[in-house]
Amino acid sequence: MKVKDILKILEVVEKLPVDMYDIVEESNYDGAYYSDSQNRYIPVRDMDVVHLLRSFKKLNEDAYINKQTPTKIGEKYYG
Repeated sequence: MKVKDILKILEVVEKLPVDMYDIVEESNYDGAYYSDSQNRYIPVRDMDVVHLLRSFKKLNEDAYINKQTPTKIGEKYYG
């Protein structure tokens, strides 16, 4: 199920935070995730929720790895 569909269902059950309405309305939101496998940007609202969770997990893993890898600047290393 796509994110925009889940948000529409949630609208019926509970009040959504104001910024979530931007995701539901296609003309108001331009947030996207770059898919390596599809070699293109995918709007978050059009992502399947499982794909969104996997993407979130991947971004967090990448951020953790990059944080642990020292970066050489001049003669000093910063992690």
